[in-house]
Amino acid sequence: MSSCDSDSEAVYDSDFEPEVDVPVTAKPKIPVSESKPKHVITIIEPEPQPQIPVVENPVSELQESDDLFYDSGADFEGVPVAPVSEVPKFRKIKTLVSQPKTKIPSLKTQYEAIKKIVEKEYFWCKGDGEFYRISPDDGIARLYKQRSVVTALKCYKLQAATKKTIDFYTMWVEDPTRRAYERLVFEPNPKALKEGDYNTFRGLKWKDGLEPDMDLIRPFLDLISDMVNGVPEHIEFFLDWLSWIVQTPWKKTDVAILLYSPNQGVGKNTIVEYIERLLGEEHTAKLPYAEAIGARFNSLYSEKLLVYGDEINAKARKLTDQVKNAITETKMVLEEKHVNARMSKNYANFIFTTNNSSTFKIEQSDRRWFAVECLHPGRRDCRLLYERLHNDEVIQSLYSFLKNRTIKNISSGMLVPVTTEYKQDLQTQSLPAYVLYLFDNYDVMCEGYPKRRMPVKDYFDAVNRYAEGKHLAKIQCNRTIPKWIREELGEIATLAKSNVGAVVTWKSNEEIREFLRRLNPILAHATYDDEEKPGPAPSE
Repeated sequence: MSSCDSDSEAVYDSDFEPEVDVPVTAKPKIPVSESKPKHVITIIEPEPQPQIPVVENPVSELQESDDLFYDSGADFEGVPVAPVSEVPKFRKIKTLVSQPKTKIPSLKTQYEAIKKIVEKEYFWCKGDGEFYRISPDDGIARLYKQRSVVTALKCYKLQAATKKTIDFYTMWVEDPTRRAYERLVFEPNPKALKEGDYNTFRGLKWKDGLEPDMDLIRPFLDLISDMVNGVPEHIEFFLDWLSWIVQTPWKKTDVAILLYSPNQGVGKNTIVEYIERLLGEEHTAKLPYAEAIGARFNSLYSEKLLVYGDEINAKARKLTDQVKNAITETKMVLEEKHVNARMSKNYANFIFTTNNSSTFKIEQSDRRWFAVECLHPGRRDCRLLYERLHNDEVIQSLYSFLKNRTIKNISSGMLVPVTTEYKQDLQTQSLPAYVLYLFDNYDVMCEGYPKRRMPVKDYFDAVNRYAEGKHLAKIQCNRTIPKWIREELGEIATLAKSNVGAVVTWKSNEEIREFLRRLNPILAHATYDDEEKPGPAPSE
């Protein structure tokens, strides 16, 4: 028997047993001797290969090859060797792999292991029949379309005993025990949660029960004081508004704050940035433009505690009704692109900043606004404020301060805004254009009209030109002016018919002025005070 590896075994078809071992060298020519032919064969095993686990067939077969059966470098001089064609045939050599078989886990074991991983991020909502994915970055659950879920989970497969692979998703969607919730809600009030709810409100990040460091938050409180001109009642209400949101985020304030300054760089945006840090970026949103409030797809300010509108312009007057509804409504129809509309609770509070004096239209009896004009811009160095903006210790102290404050401006469980001069100005501007035109032009409108008799059509045209220049609503009905004059201006104007249509005869400028002063003292005060200021005393 030739010298070979003890783990291999050669089996011959004849009783012939080779007795000669030949060292391995280069392949020689095989000589053939005619005297006493003797078969000499050396089996050369291939170099050992790394053992690879085999699952389907644990036995590998070596292919027949002449190179395996003949020494390529032996010296055959003087040794009779039979022709190659006469070499007996051998059966295939079989080598068993010593590596044990790998046991495949059961389908249930595989499924439960993958399910545990997948359900850290994905879940099913029974209420709307949609999938949601919890972002590992911010922990917010967002809608995930079914096709996106299929794509994300297609890498997870299970192997059956029959060697067939099964998609994990196919089993998961049929699993009655998969992670699922009855409905998805944004509910800051834990007492309002029901069994089976998934609450997307994760709470504020700050801790309760800590004492504030007043030295850390003093610069921010000073900035608020500057913004409301140091008026104690205005400072108190601003802090009440913030405290309300921190203490009861599930109750809307029902009051919007409007900060106006004709100059930039006074700190309006700094205040908003501090509030954003206080409530968390995930609970705040910035309007890209004022019209976004009335936009059809309104998911921008759903599930938010604060919505911020920057640099609101005069076009916002056209959105007065939409803004009023957004400030006070507790429910909203939430619409997103390619998603069915659904009802959602609305916890958003609004704050706006502007450099335009005429923005929102505020009616005389409207209690939805706290509007203030900053009269002392640039008094505070904001560099220290910006340095502390990203200091968690500062924001924690601000949270503790607001959380522990006693809110004073409350009546019947509602937050009541204080009146400011700027709000009164906006309320005055909300008067109809034909009223404002009379206040501004009573002393010049009758010029060129004999006996102060003006055609109503001329007054109508003059009012609409005035309204266009002031971004006010124009008069649409030509019967509006005559009706107004008959019902409200009987003391200072008389209507009559003529060959040019209806005409109005106005009384003297002094009589009109006194009437307007009684009609609206605030507007009259703003319009006429400069005219009544006494001049310098005559020199003696």
